Amino acid sequence: MYSGDPPQTTGLDPARLRVLVVTGDLIPARLTQHALRRLGDWTYPFAATRSLLESGDLSVVDLEAPLIPNCPDLTSGFQFCGDPRIAGAMVGAGIGIANVANNHISNYGQQGIAETQQLLISKGISVSGLGRIAVRDMRGLKVAVIGMNLVGARFDQAQLRDQVAQARAQADIVAVQFHWGREYETFPFSAPGLADDDPRTVGRITVDAGADLVIGNHPHCVQAGEVYRGRLITYAHGNFLFDQDWSVGTQESVVGRYYFYDTTLVGVQYVPLRIHDNAQPQPLDPHAGEGQQILDRMLHSARMLLGQDPLVYDGPGRNDACP
Repeated sequence: MYSGDPPQTTGLDPARLRVLVVTGDLIPARLTQHALRRLGDWTYPFAATRSLLESGDLSVVDLEAPLIPNCPDLTSGFQFCGDPRIAGAMVGAGIGIANVANNHISNYGQQGIAETQQLLISKGISVSGLGRIAVRDMRGLKVAVIGMNLVGARFDQAQLRDQVAQARAQADIVAVQFHWGREYETFPFSAPGLADDDPRTVGRITVDAGADLVIGNHPHCVQAGEVYRGRLITYAHGNFLFDQDWSVGTQESVVGRYYFYDTTLVGVQYVPLRIHDNAQPQPLDPHAGEGQQILDRMLHSARMLLGQDPLVYDGPGRNDACP
């Protein structure tokens, strides 16, 4: 699963095989927005990954900044927003669903959330999270994506079960995307006082509730996944687009290509990426150099999840936050 190669699908009917493409955190704010304004090209972030995002039947991103008119050109701080013109570029890159259940979408209040949702929908991008369930057609199969934020909020099991039931009534495949866990780690820890719920516990509860795939983001580092009761729980895809250039690990991510045969997940391909100049994620060779190192770290994370490698937590404040 962590080789970077497409899964073996020999003998499977191609008409029944579908691919869901999922990115890490998309945060067109702060130095990223500043760079894009300098370039004057809002399609630039997707120029190197457009073919990858369009390589499946549906692609999903985690949009972690409101897209609002007159977004200030800030290069520091934690008040995130992005220029609305990025939405048109997202459409051009084939993005079908944007999850907005995260801890920075509310940085400009309810008005910023409403403006972002209205903008995305007007462009034809479905919105998941904050009570919305996104349902899209994936070449004849309906896929529902539910979004839940657990950073600064506690996990509501009753709400989850209700949304999964609603999604199941509308779709053949149900995916739940969480914003969760401790930042800057390659293992899914909780973060007491900020993200109190253990991602591994939440993931299992979500599968028990009926989800077919659990998608994780927020730690700003690539983490692995694990299989529970025949369903895949992913923990973090890393930063797809952001300005955290103070560490190698926070400039890295993977795009997951999840292969479904009818409604059964039969394989995964992870494509490693590195952000260039805060503004453009670029694919890496999965068999050499940094690309292989990213996938090797995912394998190490998977072995920690299985108890095959020792669990190590080095604490915050390290020079390389994603070892």
